[in-house]
Amino acid sequence: MFRYLALSLCLVIPTLSPAQTVTIGIGDTNRVALSFENGQFGGALARLYQCAMDSAGLEYRVNFFPQVRILHMLEKGEIDLGLPLAKLAERDEYAVFTLPLLETRFHLFTRQDIDPQSDLSGYTFSVLRASASARVAASHNANFVEVASWIQALSLARLGRFDGALIPAPIVADIGEDQLDGLKRIDFGSIPVSIYVSRKIDNTEELVTRLNAAIKECVP
Repeated sequence: MFRYLALSLCLVIPTLSPAQTVTIGIGDTNRVALSFENGQFGGALARLYQCAMDSAGLEYRVNFFPQVRILHMLEKGEIDLGLPLAKLAERDEYAVFTLPLLETRFHLFTRQDIDPQSDLSGYTFSVLRASASARVAASHNANFVEVASWIQALSLARLGRFDGALIPAPIVADIGEDQLDGLKRIDFGSIPVSIYVSRKIDNTEELVTRLNAAIKECVP
């Protein structure tokens, strides 16, 4: 009798799923905003991402790649998570955006007086390749040219090669004043930023569910 009772208890008590190891890609040009060393996140966004990953109960491996490669790897299912990434419609086609961890503001650095609410079709801004800054420019009907680094984007704007450089606030926070000298800062709005989960992996829904529950605990 006790044998059957024990068996029935095993059947009705749910077992906890083991901690899951996921592969994470972080943009190598975003290390000011988010880095990873000795098992801990660092940078301006570290607290939020550390809280989300720890609260989700996930084990993870982190690698740094160019952002354009991270997006390609998410599309192919070669990594599970990409971060920190802004929510964009084209990314939603191959990855699932979790609940937002934060809103990131974008700033235009320029030598000119530019009104973000005006017709910007005659302006061209420098942006980082594959970054959300390109979509911010496009949403304002401005032209854009993608470059290899934020510093290059600023240098080209300062030299007058382009009308300005669009840069997210977390990156701006660590750029030296000498790089910004002579440039005006203009607010160009904000975009939700969080984690993208590849649609090509087997457990997309489970990861999104766990991460969303964790984010609710981490975001005030």
